[in-house]
Amino acid sequence: MAQRGSLLSTENRLLNVSIAKKPETERITERTQKTVKPKEDLKTHLPNTSATRGVYENFQDWFAHQDALSHDESVEFSLPEIETNKSADIKDVRGNVSAEADLLKENLIILVSGTIVPSLSFKNKAIRKTAMEMLDELSKSDPEFVLKVVNNIAQELNIRFTTNFLLAYAAANEACRPYIGKYFSSSINLPSDWMEVVQTYELVQDPSAKRGSLPQALRKAMKSKFKEFDQYQLAKYNRELKGETKPAKNASDTKRERNESASSSGDEAEPVHKRPLTLKNLIRQLHISEPKDNVLCLLGKRYPSSAQEFLQCGLSGEWQPELVGTKMKLPVPYTWETELSKTPIKSQKEAWERLIDSRKLPYMALMRNLRNLLLVGIGSDQKTQAIKHLTNKGAVSSSKQMPFRYFAAYSALSSVVAVTRKQAIKQERLKNVNMAELKEYTQAVETAFEIAVRNNLPVVQGSTLIVIDLKEIPSESVSSFGLLSNSPVALKLLLGFMCMTACEHFEAYISVQGKLFNTCHFRKLLPREGEMLKTVKKAEQLLKVCQPLLTPYPLCFDRFLANS
Repeated sequence: MAQRGSLLSTENRLLNVSIAKKPETERITERTQKTVKPKEDLKTHLPNTSATRGVYENFQDWFAHQDALSHDESVEFSLPEIETNKSADIKDVRGNVSAEADLLKENLIILVSGTIVPSLSFKNKAIRKTAMEMLDELSKSDPEFVLKVVNNIAQELNIRFTTNFLLAYAAANEACRPYIGKYFSSSINLPSDWMEVVQTYELVQDPSAKRGSLPQALRKAMKSKFKEFDQYQLAKYNRELKGETKPAKNASDTKRERNESASSSGDEAEPVHKRPLTLKNLIRQLHISEPKDNVLCLLGKRYPSSAQEFLQCGLSGEWQPELVGTKMKLPVPYTWETELSKTPIKSQKEAWERLIDSRKLPYMALMRNLRNLLLVGIGSDQKTQAIKHLTNKGAVSSSKQMPFRYFAAYSALSSVVAVTRKQAIKQERLKNVNMAELKEYTQAVETAFEIAVRNNLPVVQGSTLIVIDLKEIPSESVSSFGLLSNSPVALKLLLGFMCMTACEHFEAYISVQGKLFNTCHFRKLLPREGEMLKTVKKAEQLLKVCQPLLTPYPLCFDRFLANS
């Protein structure tokens, strides 16, 4: 296994992208004695090479355990357990308690790191329930560690909902509550996250507690953090914080769900948010009064009618008689959203060029709008600036983008080719797409992603076994996923390729429906230099075509991949 607590390993164990590293020599004998003989059908799919035998012999129990889980449909994912002896002295008991606490901490890191994938987020009720059980147990022995994990997730992985959820849990847990003030400010960066902590608190608070009330420790931390937000941030996020949107339901769906809910009594009802949260509502709920200018503007108060009243309000600057009686508002922030919203469609090319020239297009906004820049046909100078900023090492490092964000940008650009062939007649602007510029943009995204991987993943030394498990992906998920890039197949392949890049020596396998295939035999499934995103796209499409052949014609499937 990679280093204990390493984000590279913990992110992928829950994703079934498993990394196993050879243990120390002293531990090999002990571990071999405890191994469980794996099933023969699983063992036969491993190629008989020296490197594979060396790794496989030390992890026979791991393969047997995974094979057992693959036949148990009720098990979604597993966490390692600690072996304890029935008879032990005081030292052994203390050692076991310490080992259990350490393992619980490691499991928590694995779980929260896995939420980097949207499908494994804490918005998933089953995963949230598992997390709550682990947090309840850990808070009894080391409550501050929960807040340390929060701080690490916020600053290193930048998983915002996970951070907000854990902060809300800490506020609801009496043992963790004293440490909120120490870690809250460094874990929250945006007013939207500041509001989401309150919204998420309803998911974790005691059912017997009064709805709408917040613990004093959380109120104090939020009031202190509010002072750190500037007018630009407050104006940008001065909108309703809505809950998750759900697709519209027809009458039959509603009736069926009503009958199902009436017949089932075991599931807990999700909390219902009666009204969306706003900065204005929270200012009133928390009784925030500082800083005066920001508070009065967000509350929409009238401008003071006299200089004396102006001084009594504690406003900064000088009293302006021409503003008397007007509603106080924060200055409208100059962002790419506000600039484009007031620009006619025919003039959006000039608007994009102004944003790039004034450097008002943030890194994430630039990456999300590469397709729009291509379609409007910005000038060559602006295109050069955009590509230069996109591939700048400093900008890539400070942007803290998730891996699938790069793949989403690549997919959006790739979709232009298909659209131009099918809808060029209907959409006028698609006729003038410059294919040379399209290639430049896609290569820039590849370069940016490669920089992100090289800068953020430490080198994993030694021999490493990588297994990318795709066997439980339903056929409807192995499909084109467009701009959202939330395909489980693509995400697992992407993280698996990232592991290959970081490992010094590795053997990689793809597991499809219980069978292991060595990737060294599949030229199209291995990324070339600077083509990782392109390879993920091709591999996902290849697996979509090949997977139906696996069950009826396993040998044909194997030969097809080997010759691809």
